[in-house]
Amino acid sequence: MAELFNDKKLPLVAEFRDESTEDVRVVIEPKSRTVDAGLLMESLFKLTELESRISLNMNVLSKGKVPKVMDLAEVLKEWLDHRRNVLVRRSKHRLAQIDHRLEVLGGLLVAYLNLDKVIKIIRNEDEPKPVLIKTFKLSDVQADAILNMRLRNLRKLEEMEIRTENKELAGTDPALEVHNLIDLISGKRKKGATVTLTVNSAAQQAAWNALKTSGRETGVVAINPQTGAILALASYPTFDPNLLATLDGKKLIKNDQRLLADPAHPLINNAISTTFPPGSTFKIVTSSTAFSTGKVASENSPVFAPTRLNLPGTTTQLINDNGSACNNGGNPGGNGKVPLIYAFTVSCNTVFGALGEKLSASALRAQATKFNFNNPNLTLAPGMQVAQSNFPLYSDPAQRAGAAIGQESDTVTPLQEAMMSAAVANNGVLMKPYLIQKVTAPDLSAVQTATPSPLSTAVTPTQAQRLQSMMTSVVQSTVGTAHATAGTQVTGGITIAGKTGTAQNGINNSGLDDAVFTGYAPTSNPQIAVGVVVKGGGFGADAAAPIAVQIIKAYLASQGKG
Repeated sequence: MAELFNDKKLPLVAEFRDESTEDVRVVIEPKSRTVDAGLLMESLFKLTELESRISLNMNVLSKGKVPKVMDLAEVLKEWLDHRRNVLVRRSKHRLAQIDHRLEVLGGLLVAYLNLDKVIKIIRNEDEPKPVLIKTFKLSDVQADAILNMRLRNLRKLEEMEIRTENKELAGTDPALEVHNLIDLISGKRKKGATVTLTVNSAAQQAAWNALKTSGRETGVVAINPQTGAILALASYPTFDPNLLATLDGKKLIKNDQRLLADPAHPLINNAISTTFPPGSTFKIVTSSTAFSTGKVASENSPVFAPTRLNLPGTTTQLINDNGSACNNGGNPGGNGKVPLIYAFTVSCNTVFGALGEKLSASALRAQATKFNFNNPNLTLAPGMQVAQSNFPLYSDPAQRAGAAIGQESDTVTPLQEAMMSAAVANNGVLMKPYLIQKVTAPDLSAVQTATPSPLSTAVTPTQAQRLQSMMTSVVQSTVGTAHATAGTQVTGGITIAGKTGTAQNGINNSGLDDAVFTGYAPTSNPQIAVGVVVKGGGFGADAAAPIAVQIIKAYLASQGKG
């Protein structure tokens, strides 16, 4: 209108004024008071773009079949009916796609849960399709879906992803179903959700670098003791998945057989799927049981410390490292007593073996269970099952003596090692570990957000404080087993609390000792708890503790606390 006014093409207009404040207000002043307002507006509509005119063919196919001249209301109704029909057809098509995908996912779940058997059928049968259908009661669609996959990709199927997609497509996830419906109506392509993990990149990289340097079968897990969030989770050795993505069938089978035959087991996640003997790290549980049963009053209480412990009903003697006496300066002959904290600091086997004999089998097992031993149902995410750490019920006191120092049939995952330190660091409360922080819909709204929750109360706050003092002494005392490799002179001032373990394994302890370490830091305000197991690594202080130190330093530095 301004351009037309400047070109003198609006004969009835004298002036335009912009009186806009928060609201838009434009005043149009006529050239004469005698100009009728209606006439002025009619003129403006004709001469400017205040009014847009479009041509409309009112001859419409009624019901999509019969041509008919209609008025505007009838045209709009026909258009809405047409759009509804289009939406119904598209919805039916999409539902058919969903039904087909659900059928396929059902077959893939069967393949995942019966992986070895499915692979054997595919390899050995000339016509595997009818055998698959008969064996697992599959449909043609499901059998074709399995056979159309690359053979070894079946091993890499993620059950969690399959089950999640199945849940979404089946309409059992209300949050994403709303977004899918909106996308369906608007014609947009369906988008998946975004999964945010709890893993800290600095801690994870430090873990991987440390494990790779060790060159041994190793697993490590780091946890936030206050929430249970997994900060790092690494396993060594691993493998290149591209080896199993080749289209060359012979090469594929060759790569697969080589990985399966590898004695280092690269296909297994050592952090959560492999169990090891805990060694002396189990003395955390033994000490907790002594406190909770009243057998030992505090960390400074004197306890029996023989140089050799005769195991009842056997000719076996339990000894300390190198057969030395558990001597704090007041027990040179090895027939007296030392404070429990000293025995823990230097890891006297005879002291904790003697405690194991005195403690009841049920008390030890109950305390271990509070720390998450004997739990077959722990998962880090849907479908991500954790191997069970075990502490059996030992009725034989000689066996209990060995079990109390982490031998016999005691087993742990590296995750379990981290959880023991996490419970102590969190004043006795063990938080449920989790790996998924958040699931976000395509429009950035939260579908799922992790809520930290307690798994158990492993020990009371008072007992936790006693254990904290003992674990701090292991690393910070100059006589502590981990002082040389994890003390403040190594960490740059970071104060770590922990427990070392050197676990015997193999038939008649013929295998190389496994190196174990569990710990947390900083001691004043714990932010990270770590569990490390190095198979055949030897002393826990030498092989496992340095790995934990690297992870702790990297994580705290990433948080500006290193």
